[in-house]
Amino acid sequence: MAKTETRWVCQECGWSFIKEMGRCPHCSAWDSLKKTVVRDELPATSLTGRVGSGESLPTPLSQVDLAGHARIPVANAEFARVLGGGLVPGSIILIGGEPGIGKSTLLLQIAAILGDAQHPVLYVSGEESPGQLKRRAARLGITGDTIQVLAETNVDFVLQQADRLLTLQALIVDSIQTTHTGDLDSAAGNVSQVRECA
Repeated sequence: MAKTETRWVCQECGWSFIKEMGRCPHCSAWDSLKKTVVRDELPATSLTGRVGSGESLPTPLSQVDLAGHARIPVANAEFARVLGGGLVPGSIILIGGEPGIGKSTLLLQIAAILGDAQHPVLYVSGEESPGQLKRRAARLGITGDTIQVLAETNVDFVLQQADRLLTLQALIVDSIQTTHTGDLDSAAGNVSQVRECA
């Protein structure tokens, strides 16, 4: 069972404190601390495979086995170059840029490249409806047979749905600032929610 504690999180800088204050001692912002309930629990596993069982031992780097860690090829040459030759399984990649620059279009194209019949891509949209995504895909000539679309902002529900797709190739969230978790009592888009959801 998870232990919960109340923390006060600054909505400006993300620092947290155990007591309420009028001003954040870290960034000096006034009235920016919001009450947040935090669950003190480490997951046994994670989507990215970063959290271990607590039983691992240090290993010399020269003895680390690379089997099963090959990069996933990406047909878009420039995107593959930026990624160092392809996607690393279990990695988290943040795509940023000004509004309207083409982030969602790029993500939809990458989803089409990565997915196949046995390994679909789950495209989670917090800003656009499935209909809007389908219209964009049609404009790009993407059939979308290998892309599963989920219009959702609750990251806890997203992870449940991702677990149901056992052979998932990739999970794309567009965009992370629209997501939230029930573990925090703060609004989507603030520093603590983005940090927890990512």
